[in-house]
Amino acid sequence: MVIPSTPTPSRFLRRFQQFLVAQRVSSKFQNSKEKFPVLSIRRLVATSEPVVGRPATSVRKNGLCSWTDSCMGTRVPATIQNLQALISLVSRQLGDHLMSDRTERATKSDTPEGPMLPDLAQLSTASVANAIETFDVRNRNRGFVGGEIECRFADFGAMVGHALTVQVSSPDDPEPVPNRYWELWERLSAFPTPAVLVMQDVGENPSRCAYFGEVMATLAHRLGAVGLVTNGGVRDLSAVRRMGFHYFSQYVTPSHGNFRILNIGKCVHIGGQEVEMGDLLHGDEDGVVVVPKEIAPDLPGAVVRVEQQERSLIEHIQGSAFSIEGAKRMRQEWH
Repeated sequence: MVIPSTPTPSRFLRRFQQFLVAQRVSSKFQNSKEKFPVLSIRRLVATSEPVVGRPATSVRKNGLCSWTDSCMGTRVPATIQNLQALISLVSRQLGDHLMSDRTERATKSDTPEGPMLPDLAQLSTASVANAIETFDVRNRNRGFVGGEIECRFADFGAMVGHALTVQVSSPDDPEPVPNRYWELWERLSAFPTPAVLVMQDVGENPSRCAYFGEVMATLAHRLGAVGLVTNGGVRDLSAVRRMGFHYFSQYVTPSHGNFRILNIGKCVHIGGQEVEMGDLLHGDEDGVVVVPKEIAPDLPGAVVRVEQQERSLIEHIQGSAFSIEGAKRMRQEWH
């Protein structure tokens, strides 16, 4: 959909807030100066509670009927009874305007390894793993996420970013503990970009919850994240694929269950691999690797050497002069 004269997200939010105030949905917006989207959306969702689940007639009396605003040039149907659904609709319609800030932030990084991230993104994860081995900095059974975590969008190429670690669960009987949902987005908004959310389900049945879907991915994308790695479930694959957001998950699950965010910033374990807050991750169709930051500047050159060695060996195997002894000798000369 092409929206004429689409404003910036902050300008739209101001108009949307004015609409809500005018309809007496909430007076909290009158003096709001918070930046889009984290705290303002939190208030939007909070003020949606009185109208969630009400019949359409009741919602209409509260001012959430069909409305047209010049900043959108489109109509929101009266059947939308939940402001979270309205936020999702608005996010899709704002399109590139909503994502412009994130795109700029996700291509830059203020960390020491930031300048090399574009070069790392041109490499395959398997080649990066091979190159790391040449530095002898860790046991070869360590440093990568196990194969039970699947890449959902193999055609995307490499994902490179800093790990923001999260512990989550979906208990059958949710305990009355604080859900740190909005804290997650506040932390992400201040986190170095590009970011990768790494979510460990610490509960008993991680297949029973989709921790990410279209709305979560849209907000994460907006705040500078490029992907998610989780031992839990994800959903809305087609919509998330369209926005270019990487998914690495153990499950695909249709329901968000009793989603709870328990801790942010603690060490997590995904697919047998320990991931610390701020770790540098590299992932593609072959899986996810933790890149030691101390050798990251030297990895592109090491990858070139490793790939040249592999190409020479493959050419020998495919050539008329092939012999097992020759292949053995070439392989022993590696590294």
